[in-house]
Amino acid sequence: MWNTKSIALGDSKFFVKDGIMNNEDSWFNQKRRIAFLLKDQPQKNGNWNDDVREWMNKPSVNELRDDFFGKIANLLYGLSLSTDNEDEQWWFGEIEKHHEDVKSFFNSNAFAYVECKKQPGNTWIDDNELTRYINSYQYLLCEEIEMLDPNIIVCMGEPIFNFLLKMYGATEENLAAEKNVYYIPSSKKVIIFAGHPSSRSGYQKHYDGTMHWFRSFLKSDKYKDFVDE
Repeated sequence: MWNTKSIALGDSKFFVKDGIMNNEDSWFNQKRRIAFLLKDQPQKNGNWNDDVREWMNKPSVNELRDDFFGKIANLLYGLSLSTDNEDEQWWFGEIEKHHEDVKSFFNSNAFAYVECKKQPGNTWIDDNELTRYINSYQYLLCEEIEMLDPNIIVCMGEPIFNFLLKMYGATEENLAAEKNVYYIPSSKKVIIFAGHPSSRSGYQKHYDGTMHWFRSFLKSDKYKDFVDE
């Protein structure tokens, strides 16, 4: 349906599939279902179909020799395992020391990877252009997110973050201690702003920039509601 609309609008005849990476059957059994929302897949001239779920079979990805997926792997580990216990908050130094554990976790635990623009693009997209794509396909993007039903949503870009806040009707009451993390109690969802993994920021800056907001959430009363069964 998405691809049909894309062709009808004259955007692109090529399409990038996405969804659950790794063991899809385990996704809904996970207490923390983490989704990474990104912009689009860069391609030279944007001229082929692809499925990002197949990327997990690439040695450069599953061995974390790719900076892009290395940053995602770090966040997946930290966001999955950190708690309100000060000794269980996974600072970057600990992430570095447990690199093999991070790699194993990344290759075995299910997580969602969603391109907000399914049409392949270039290495860079203007925020206004990304916003146009999100608005043009918003009901399809909402449908995909609702089907996946993540409870921690990492928005890698401001247009994506703003869209998710609007989608869940976030208000100041949903603000969880800091400006870049919101908690929606009606659906028990955490929405976090993060830098895009393709940015030039190093591993530590990218990781700490996101985990700072999440640790603020862990210290809040909203976290108690999130973990309440």
